[in-house]
Amino acid sequence: MHFRPLLGLSNGHLQTILASKLHGPRFLKHTIIHRIPLRDGAALAGLDSIPQNWVDGDPIVIIVHGMGGSARSGYVDRTGSRFFRYGVRVLRLDLRGSGLGVAWSKTVYHAGVSNDLADVMAWVSQAAPHSPVVILGSSLGGNITLKYAGECGANPPPNLKLILAVNPPINLLACLDMLENRYKRFYDKHFMRDLVGLAKRHARHHPDLPLPQFPKNVTVREFDALYTAPRNGFASAEEYYHRASAESVIPQITLPTLILTARDDPFIAVAPFDRLVVPSHITVDIRQRGGHLGYLGWDGQGGIRWGERYVVQWAMKRLASVQSASST
Repeated sequence: MHFRPLLGLSNGHLQTILASKLHGPRFLKHTIIHRIPLRDGAALAGLDSIPQNWVDGDPIVIIVHGMGGSARSGYVDRTGSRFFRYGVRVLRLDLRGSGLGVAWSKTVYHAGVSNDLADVMAWVSQAAPHSPVVILGSSLGGNITLKYAGECGANPPPNLKLILAVNPPINLLACLDMLENRYKRFYDKHFMRDLVGLAKRHARHHPDLPLPQFPKNVTVREFDALYTAPRNGFASAEEYYHRASAESVIPQITLPTLILTARDDPFIAVAPFDRLVVPSHITVDIRQRGGHLGYLGWDGQGGIRWGERYVVQWAMKRLASVQSASST
């Protein structure tokens, strides 16, 4: 599928900003809210939407949001709606310490919480043991998804069939260096509003865990050194960036995988994707344009969310092959 940006939107910044401002229709299907247990005694919230006539054996997609996002973020709602229209059961996650599950964990999610996805997969496998499962992660959620799949290596859960990642920061330090060197003022302010806001909301539910004193105009690097790293057992922000990045484990993924990113993404470094050496079942699709979770261009179905249609169509084509093979 060829991507052509909408007229006047060939700039990655415009793609990124406009796409984030246009939420689109809400995903308003009947949804059950689950408390999904995690191995350390915490839990996260899963928003589970089940199509009419869905049965065990029909497909499931697990959608993982990015930094500062939630199960109700625009890109989560829109991709969930697209899958739902194909009869796919949609499980949208609020990662630990956020969203509807903010009170259920003493810690807040970060880029390396791949064990949480392992626990979610165990829960899904018990609830629907015969259903093929797709995991779709966007931005930070894409890194978490790829890290989990790589750590599974040759032994993924039997019902996990496909991995999708959109604009994932697979090398956190390279992305942070890019952010600080080129777009610091604008994007740092945007990210810190979300990160500090999340930390404060979490602290209201866990007053026994006082917040550090964040400096005025705190940067992402400072936030990770003061909060993310110590709260999650990392010796430093640099250790966190190294251990949480998915780049080194991506070649170990044994499942069909699509990684979509763009060269004009304002804060996802493209060099780590260029140097990836991966087996043929992993597709690394680097587009010249698209920004960060943008890809605003005609999708061939009357809409302008080209990237979301592309990812869903890629998955549905391969799910059809999986289901055809299992029925023979």
